[in-house]
Amino acid sequence: MFQRVPDLKTALTLQAVFGTPVVELFAGIYEQIEKETAKRARILLEREEGTASGRRNSRKDLLRAIVITPDINKENP
Repeated sequence: MFQRVPDLKTALTLQAVFGTPVVELFAGIYEQIEKETAKRARILLEREEGTASGRRNSRKDLLRAIVITPDINKENP
């Protein structure tokens, strides 16, 4: 059987029909995306280290938050 990721409209329709958040309906996909995003944020944060402007500091804070999100979500299912 073929499997594909539904588009956003279909995913939201399923949420409306079943009354279950999209993140729960597609938990495996969500976890994969969350890990990939954290990995990319980690790479960007490493590039940002050593820069000192105020804008960059807030960017670094955002990247740090993204990096730790998967761990926080594991602690608070």
